[in-house]
Amino acid sequence: MYRSIIDANYLVYVLSFLRLILKLFVENITTIDLSILRPNRGIIGDSFIVDITLQGDVGQDGMIIDFSLVKKIIKKEVENLADHVLVIPNDNDSVRLYQSDLRCDVILYSSESEVRSFISAPKKSFLLLNTVDFSIEVLEDALEKHLLNTVPVEIKGLKVSLRHERMSGQSYRYSHGLKKHDGDCQRIAHGHRSAIRIYIDGQQSTQWEAYWAEKWDQCYLVSQDDIISEAMLSACAKAHWHEGLTAHGYLGSQGYFEAMTLTTDTDLIPSDTTVELLAQHIKNIIQLKLPDSAIEVHAYEGIGKGAIA
Repeated sequence: MYRSIIDANYLVYVLSFLRLILKLFVENITTIDLSILRPNRGIIGDSFIVDITLQGDVGQDGMIIDFSLVKKIIKKEVENLADHVLVIPNDNDSVRLYQSDLRCDVILYSSESEVRSFISAPKKSFLLLNTVDFSIEVLEDALEKHLLNTVPVEIKGLKVSLRHERMSGQSYRYSHGLKKHDGDCQRIAHGHRSAIRIYIDGQQSTQWEAYWAEKWDQCYLVSQDDIISEAMLSACAKAHWHEGLTAHGYLGSQGYFEAMTLTTDTDLIPSDTTVELLAQHIKNIIQLKLPDSAIEVHAYEGIGKGAIA
């Protein structure tokens, strides 16, 4: 009799356990590098670490869902939606959009009603948010809504948390595009929040790090080879051209990309703007000032990756 009571109680315990709704979390499931169109500020590069919390019923196997499966699905969907894109606050009065089936032209006006930024690219280069201005919470909400439509039915709830990398030194937020890249890096307005470390004769130089952090923060970096004349602009770009803009464009494997940015927001680079060549560019500039010094530059491209020159 005692054994049957124990067995019955154990069965109740197991059944109650299987009805539990628990949560899983996956920290640093991926990172995203993007740029943001900010009213009164222009195009700002940024990088985020993505953390995920999932809620669902515990199955007979004692799990909500296999970690490897959910990580694979969510990583892909987050990157497809929000990695290497230009985020647009679609409800802001200073932003104008012209869309066709395949392309989108985006214009940001200054407070003086003058064009500050113009970007023309295939539609997948943009993420449109129904907001007046960007916030991390708005982007998290957009990712959550997208993911809930793509994850397996076992997932009953989902929370996305975005956070910046903790940095102890200098950094900058730049935007660029890489025309020779076969993937999404060719998109003309994506960006990064990047650390910079510079060593002069083996000693870290906080002075030079601060110089580049100030020079390239909230800056668009464009290769001199990508500069185009007013005569080469598309009809929409030409209609919004003014003397204070730097125009650049190129044809990539995903299509034609075109941009106009304020010259004061733009830095011309004599090479492509890969992180390898940016590190070498920084080193070359410092070497002109310090010809007899040993210089080493650690330039990051977003989170946890970069180049040493």
